[in-house]
Amino acid sequence: MKKWLCRYFIPHVDNSYRPHFLLRKNLLRFLAVVVGLEFILFILPAFFFTTFIDQLNLAAIVPGTLSSLTNSERQSHGLDSLLRNPLLDQVATLKAEDMARNSYFAHTSPEGKSPWHWFKQAGYVYAYAGENLAVSFTDSEALARAWMNSPAHRANIISKNYTEIGTGAATGRYKGRESFFVAQVYAKPLGTRQLVSAAPEAKIFEKILLSPQEGMKAVLYSSLALILASLLLNIFVKMDRQYPDLIRNGLLAAVLIAAIYAGNTIFLHSRFETSFLSFEQIEETFTQD
Repeated sequence: MKKWLCRYFIPHVDNSYRPHFLLRKNLLRFLAVVVGLEFILFILPAFFFTTFIDQLNLAAIVPGTLSSLTNSERQSHGLDSLLRNPLLDQVATLKAEDMARNSYFAHTSPEGKSPWHWFKQAGYVYAYAGENLAVSFTDSEALARAWMNSPAHRANIISKNYTEIGTGAATGRYKGRESFFVAQVYAKPLGTRQLVSAAPEAKIFEKILLSPQEGMKAVLYSSLALILASLLLNIFVKMDRQYPDLIRNGLLAAVLIAAIYAGNTIFLHSRFETSFLSFEQIEETFTQD
C-alpha cells in the first residue's frame, strides 16, 4: 500500500517524478467513476425520486427519518426530543395526501381547509400546534437543512412549546410533474396524554436511501480534496522537477468537480420548494376527549 501511494501521489525516482494519479488516463478513469456516481446519486433521484420512492416502498420510512433529523436539530440546540405520536403522523399524512390529491402546495387548501382541520379529523386536541411543509425535495437531509435555514420553519422545529411530532408524505402531481409532498406537524396536547413512542433514530441505510444527494456532495468534496492534495504534493515535494501537463490535468479535473457541484446546487435551488408561511397556533379552548 505504501509503495502504491508513493507511486500514485508522491513524485520520486521510481515514478520518474510523475505521480500516476495525475496522468491523463488515470484522472479520466477517476472522473468516470465520479460521473457514474453523479448519475446514480444525483441525476436519477432528481428526476425519478417519486418513482423511486413508490417502487421501493420507501414512503413508510420517510416519517421516521425526518422526525429523527428534526430531533437531531433540537438536540443540537439543547432542547428535548419530540416524541412521535401516531395521531400526529395521521394528521401529517392526511395533509400530505390532500395536497397530493388536489395538486396544491399551501397551508390552506383550495377548499379553505386550514392546517387545524386535520388535527380535528384525527381527533388530536392540542394546546399548541404548528406545521411545516415541503414539496419536490429529493433528499431528506437537504430538506431538514432547508427548513433550518428558513426562519419560520426553524422557529417551529426548535420551539419549546412542542412535545410531540408527526410526519406524513404522499406522491402526486404538482406543477405538471410527479412530486413528493411532505408535512410535518408539531404539537403539545391539551391536558395530559400518554405518549406512545419516541421518534426512533433513523437507521444508517434509511439515511443513505433518503439522502442520496448528500452522499454525492460528500463524494464531490472528497474527490476535490484528493485532487488538490495530489497537486500540492506534486508541486512542493520536488519543486525543481515540475511537469506542466500534470498540473494542467489536475487543475482541469478540479474545475470539473467544482462545476458539477455548482450545477447540482443551482439545480436543487430551482427545483426544491418549501413553504415559507409556517403556522403556529395556540388553542386553549378545546377540552380533552
